[in-house]
Amino acid sequence: MFKKNNKLNLKNAIPFLTISAFSLGIILFYISALINPVISLPSIEKQEDWLYYSAAEPETTFDSNYVNFLPNIPTNENLVMERKITNEHYYPTLLLVGDHQKMTVYLNDKLLYTNKKEVADGLVNPGKTLSFVTLPENYQGQTLRIYVSSPFKNYSGYPAEVFLGSSNALVSYVFRHSIPNIFMLLLTGFISLLNLIYVGIKLVKKRKLLVSKLLFSAFALSAGLEAGFGDILGGLLFNPTINSVMLNVLSIITPMFLIGFYLSKMEVLQQKYKIWVIFHGICGAAAILSVFSHQLHLPEIMDYIHLLNIFSTFVTSFAAIYEAVKKNQFFVLCSPWIVLSAIGHCFIYIQDVLNSDQSKINWNTIFFILLIIVCWCYDLLRLFFYNEGKTKKQDIAGLKIRLYEEQQPIIQQQINQWQQAFLGFRKQLNTAKVMLEDNSLLGAFDQINLIEQTLEESCPIKSEDHSLTTLLLTSYQQLTQQKSIEFSYDVDIPAIKELAEEDFLQLFAHLMDYAIRETYLLKDRALRKIHLSAIKQQNQLFVSCQFPTLATSEKEAMPNIETFEEENYFDLQIIEKLTQQNFGSCSVLHEEQATRFSLTFSSDGLPDFLELVSNE
Repeated sequence: MFKKNNKLNLKNAIPFLTISAFSLGIILFYISALINPVISLPSIEKQEDWLYYSAAEPETTFDSNYVNFLPNIPTNENLVMERKITNEHYYPTLLLVGDHQKMTVYLNDKLLYTNKKEVADGLVNPGKTLSFVTLPENYQGQTLRIYVSSPFKNYSGYPAEVFLGSSNALVSYVFRHSIPNIFMLLLTGFISLLNLIYVGIKLVKKRKLLVSKLLFSAFALSAGLEAGFGDILGGLLFNPTINSVMLNVLSIITPMFLIGFYLSKMEVLQQKYKIWVIFHGICGAAAILSVFSHQLHLPEIMDYIHLLNIFSTFVTSFAAIYEAVKKNQFFVLCSPWIVLSAIGHCFIYIQDVLNSDQSKINWNTIFFILLIIVCWCYDLLRLFFYNEGKTKKQDIAGLKIRLYEEQQPIIQQQINQWQQAFLGFRKQLNTAKVMLEDNSLLGAFDQINLIEQTLEESCPIKSEDHSLTTLLLTSYQQLTQQKSIEFSYDVDIPAIKELAEEDFLQLFAHLMDYAIRETYLLKDRALRKIHLSAIKQQNQLFVSCQFPTLATSEKEAMPNIETFEEENYFDLQIIEKLTQQNFGSCSVLHEEQATRFSLTFSSDGLPDFLELVSNE
């Protein structure tokens, strides 16, 4: 049997392992692309050897190998980047990446490019710029000079990113650099779409709006769009100013959707955490409205938003841990990831406030993706266990109906006996009444004793005789009699009721199905014996099912051995699953003469996870 089970396990495992290996390979590929987005392209050169100086003080120069930015340059004053081009490229092209910066490019004294004309008179924000500049044929040996300025203090004094290479290589660089963020956008968009479809179905069918899932969909979509607008490819697809505004707006609303989603999952701290969510929402809305009022510009107030987000990470971490301590199922499972993400975002926001150099890896979106995957997997597991719980209830309901239907003739027979006993009672009561009228007290007393004796004989049913476990065992007793199998049991009904009787109904059913299937194949009917016991000792319930071991030769002689083994394997899986759900242990002992299932359960076991998730 175990060889066959191993074959079944292997048959099921091969497709699972193949798909898992394929999925893991794709994930590793994207992770490698994320960590190292550009494999060395010989036709691309990131120009690092620059001289930096202020246009107001050209005599003071700085080497780019030692200085990353010039902090003494005020807003709207030019930082000059200068170097001589010596390398040769086919179809030479410059790739300029500017972050809220105005840029003007000169080759010697010839103007090649400027984005100052692209900024309208009433619009101060130059946005996030990505531009391709074609160099003339005689570019070698000439001096490349780039003037960079910004209307915002946080971006003043920083040089632009400059790449030199062939046009095809630069376009390839842009798209290869964008692969991870495009993948994140597609993943979050897919998850958000599935959630929105689910919300729509529930809204149509049950007229109920799932606010939690709606907020999660909004968070997933905004996090993916933030990755898209923050990518280098966004500079090609969108106007620089629109790209900047959308990125900043998404940076504000994404944490708002996230903490709103957390609020919808809270139980203990919901009212207190709501105060912080409202405050955070008011601050974020005020920042966004400032764009339309032209009072402030988002790049100028993003530092205050980052400070707000820093405090939000601390508040959220504390609330998540507290909810987990109070046994909120969502936070019990997800709080480690929530706290990890909060810590990571906290450091990222601190770096933004300090204007320090950040990694080229988009850690901000990675942490958001981590949360999206964890929370989505939780919802999938919850939905799976909920449906499994419904199936379990349906199975138990079907089992109950079958048991009651099988007991219907017995119940009808008992009703007939009670009716006959009732008629006898009436006759005996009339006789006693006549004797009392004749003052024959001794005869009346004898009649009352006879009534009491008849009552005890007619109604000997104990309270546990109507339990589902008793009905199940009685049903299997009738089945074993039909199959010429001797069945005996010793089951502590009150102990079963103290635990989870419905689970034990299924457990006993699968144990008996397995035992009957094995025992019925024995040719010697004298050996067909099954014994089931469930005894409570020292706060533990010991369940045992013993039956004869089927010889290998008798198994191999079966015409449908594969179906037989699959049914046995299914029963074994259910027995193991029910044992784990009730925090028990299971062992199977195969001997030459007998096979024994031994199961142990604690009467003060932990609550079933299935019930916790289903009742959430």
